[in-house]
Amino acid sequence: WIATANAVAVAGAEPIFADLDEDGNLDAESVAALVSSRTKAIIPVHLYGKMCRMNRLLEVAAGHGLKVIEDASQAFGSSYKGVKAGGWGDLGCFSLNAMKNFGAFGDSGLVVTRDAEWHATLEALRYNGALDKVNCTAPSLNFKPDTLQAALMLIKFRFFEETIKRKRMIAARYDAALEGLVETPRADADDFHTYYAYTIRTTERDRLRAFLDGKRIETRIQHAPLMAMQPPYRSARRDRLTRAEKIVGEILSLPCHDKLTEVEVERVIEAVHAFFTGGGC
Repeated sequence: WIATANAVAVAGAEPIFADLDEDGNLDAESVAALVSSRTKAIIPVHLYGKMCRMNRLLEVAAGHGLKVIEDASQAFGSSYKGVKAGGWGDLGCFSLNAMKNFGAFGDSGLVVTRDAEWHATLEALRYNGALDKVNCTAPSLNFKPDTLQAALMLIKFRFFEETIKRKRMIAARYDAALEGLVETPRADADDFHTYYAYTIRTTERDRLRAFLDGKRIETRIQHAPLMAMQPPYRSARRDRLTRAEKIVGEILSLPCHDKLTEVEVERVIEAVHAFFTGGGC
């Protein structure tokens, strides 16, 4: 989503675009090839609730003295090799808007870090750069959530694990039922995938989407166009985005939220089967 590149540009830096791996996450080898003397940080985006291969990305960062800032907005609660999203990098950033697995009642977000100095800086930056609410240590704006929002989120957090459990059950049902028809999301023993989105891949994406729309089943393409193809960034430095350009033409997110009933899940499965086996394709 364009917000990641925009955050870099608004800070006065230049976003550089690397290619993706087959999961749709940042490819470490593509990143390594793009590092220059001007590079300051790597920003992996954990797409759809599946985390990037963080061990290799941290190796690249350590080899060049770079910071790692995780965009973990779609991966609250996810983990890789037992480490939670946001816990690998120097900073972990989370959007908590209402669409997210742990969504606020409006727009909100949070940043996590283990570094005490950065923690103090962030505390000041969230409220006009004034850590003591009087003396400004650095120019900033008001980014803190209001107290009512925070209170509601604390209550909602009690139910977060049940939300993820339900979404993972739906994903497992899709995995079993759609195998052989489409490419389903891949997760191995190192992954705890929270399925912000259940995103399949198929070369028949556009026709399948139209077919499902005709049956009143909502789908989404997350995210097109690619960030690097958005007008402000078309001249930005990048790797050859071979895999990214292929993947973005095949991805389709099926309904996968915790309020889906078993009947609704089965209806989605039956519709996908009807497309591929009943002449819709």
